[in-house]
Amino acid sequence: MGAAAVGGGGEEGEARVQVELCFDVGSPYSFVALEILLRYQHLWRLHLVLRPVLLGAVHKATGNAMPSAVPARGAWLLQDIARTTAFARLPRISPPPGFGSPRFTTLPCQRLLTALALQQGHDSPQLPVLTRSLFTAIWTTPSAAHSISTTSSSSSSSPSSSSSPSSSSPPPPLPPLFRLYTFPFLLCRA
Repeated sequence: MGAAAVGGGGEEGEARVQVELCFDVGSPYSFVALEILLRYQHLWRLHLVLRPVLLGAVHKATGNAMPSAVPARGAWLLQDIARTTAFARLPRISPPPGFGSPRFTTLPCQRLLTALALQQGHDSPQLPVLTRSLFTAIWTTPSAAHSISTTSSSSSSSPSSSSSPSSSSPPPPLPPLFRLYTFPFLLCRA
């Protein structure tokens, strides 16, 4: 994640801070980072730029094993994510089927996000919508892949304003082409 000041987009003529989030929908920490940045984007006067990357390729290029590939790190990761999401008041997430195995891949999802970013721009308003939908489908309960607009039924907070996303509000509906081309991958990858 990088940050730089950008000119005058604040409400009172103040400069906004550009934050570039390099993420992979296969990373639970990317999910947490995105949700927090979206939640506080207006309050912190952020200009959010999303950059899909292949985290597996980063691990391979640096010679670093994925946390899920090392048993002790994998167990710690699950505990840490549970604590982190509770602290950030995000929905509980759980690893998707096949997580940590060579069969688990986010390549089709990352390609879709990259295509959207290249076509619409890395700061396109559609990119966070699609990204959140993918994260939700991958990291929340298995039933989320069948009904992605359903979130934790235990949330009972008041509706949030459209200017600041809340973890208790359901993600926006998916674009039809996303449903057509991506759900078969999500449902059949295990």
